[in-house]
Amino acid sequence: MAKLWVFGDSFSDSHKWVINSYLTGDRNVSDPPQYKYLIAKYLKENKIPKHFEDVLGEHFGLEVGIKYNCAGGGFSNADIIESIGKNIHRIKEDDYVVIGWTDLRRIRLLNSDSQWTHIHPAGIENMGGFDDMTQSFINTIRRIMTLRYESDKGEAWRPKTKLDTEIKSFVNLINKALPKNTIHWTPFNAWIRKRDQSMFWIPYWQTTTDIRKETNGEIDDGHFSETGHIDIGKQMIEWFKNPKLIYPYQQKI
Repeated sequence: MAKLWVFGDSFSDSHKWVINSYLTGDRNVSDPPQYKYLIAKYLKENKIPKHFEDVLGEHFGLEVGIKYNCAGGGFSNADIIESIGKNIHRIKEDDYVVIGWTDLRRIRLLNSDSQWTHIHPAGIENMGGFDDMTQSFINTIRRIMTLRYESDKGEAWRPKTKLDTEIKSFVNLINKALPKNTIHWTPFNAWIRKRDQSMFWIPYWQTTTDIRKETNGEIDDGHFSETGHIDIGKQMIEWFKNPKLIYPYQQKI
């Protein structure tokens, strides 16, 4: 049976992994609001909330599971590319692949313990792993991060153009190596007014339910709820009709 491989960040990581971690005694897994929602729904309904991978697996007759979902919360695009490289030898030609690219502004740095620290635009003060977290160090990281979304002239389009070209170059390489049934998507371009300005498929956020909406604000989190995952899975079925596309479609950089 062909497999479904999933790569990405917290919008893609495995519901099965969350519940399995909880059931095997990892109570810290319930700290992120997204996981808190999944665990509460599991305990209430006695079943693991559906993930878009389940929708795709049922529709295309694919094997899905923790060992094929390589997404991770907080991942940068560098982490996503690394996870693809680590598993590419296991991916067969008849397998399906879903890659959910993350915020282009995210970066990672090796910390004091030679481990990767993920740095997000809104979480610089909360980054961990560095023994020398001086104010000048934080200011330097903030400066580097700022230049990823705005030039010194206040132009947002200049860094975005560079980052778009960079990720598109990586995608061109990845498309050469992965099976024909590969799609690229991102939840981070919802602000774009014209959908064809994005390189990747974008969910219809207006009709895709998030956790905040499904729980009426009880859990304040913007990730997909179970209903949202079912919706995005149905959208992905349509996206697989035109695999490997990035914008401008099939054009050179």
